[in-house]
Amino acid sequence: IYSRNSLHLSSGIYGLIGPNGAGKTTFLSILCGLIKNDSGTIEIDEVKFLSDDFYHVFGYVPQSPALYVDLTCNEFLEYICALKSIDKNQIDHTLKLVNLYDQKYIKIKKLSGGMKQRLSIAQAIINDPQILLLDEPTTGLDPIERLRLKNLLRNLSKNKIIIISTHIIQDMERLIDDVLIMDYNRVLMRGSASEFMEKFHQFTFDLDRDDLDFKSDPLIVEADRIKNHYEIYTYASESEVKAMLETKGLAYRNFASVKMTLEDAFIGLTGKY
Repeated sequence: IYSRNSLHLSSGIYGLIGPNGAGKTTFLSILCGLIKNDSGTIEIDEVKFLSDDFYHVFGYVPQSPALYVDLTCNEFLEYICALKSIDKNQIDHTLKLVNLYDQKYIKIKKLSGGMKQRLSIAQAIINDPQILLLDEPTTGLDPIERLRLKNLLRNLSKNKIIIISTHIIQDMERLIDDVLIMDYNRVLMRGSASEFMEKFHQFTFDLDRDDLDFKSDPLIVEADRIKNHYEIYTYASESEVKAMLETKGLAYRNFASVKMTLEDAFIGLTGKY
């Protein structure tokens, strides 16, 4: 059951982040009309939800794109143009955008995995949609192809809403403008990557004792220990953590704050250890 989600989005790149099974693909499928919603609506300017015009507003790149591998890139995009009722003159421009113009007459089955992913993006953007949805777009791509994909999406985002679903958080950290954290079929939180990283903290310190377990403390989300060296994850500030240790009569040494990544913050905010 997918319920209780209300979002207002403007141009930019949004990272839809969540563990496997969180409902990300379902969310994207409802947005573009592949799965029928029981209630609620999506408003894009004055375009009616699920009208003929509505489908021209969206471009969708599924997790496992269905490409006709015996066609050339040009033939495949001609087919897409026919389906979307748009001018085939857009093909060359679109192939140049995704850096596949030199492969225009190459059969799809001869393309690399990264090229196929870029062709899948080409079919999604050839009608110049206002909203581009990508489901796990970096899966199976090598580092060079991931970089090319990020550069392409950044260039496209200037006048589009781009929503990227992923559970590989480090791929998106420097690319996205806003984060949508999703779990249990709901968008739980929204904010910039820096905002999420500021909410959650990791501290390390040494104690004279090596037998303490901080997991039961209400301030602590998660804790690890190697001998007398402790690592804790918490929403609390440094001063609050130090006060907690002092209240317990614990003399700490080498207290340090560890710089958080978006992945660290996601794990802490959702409790997915």
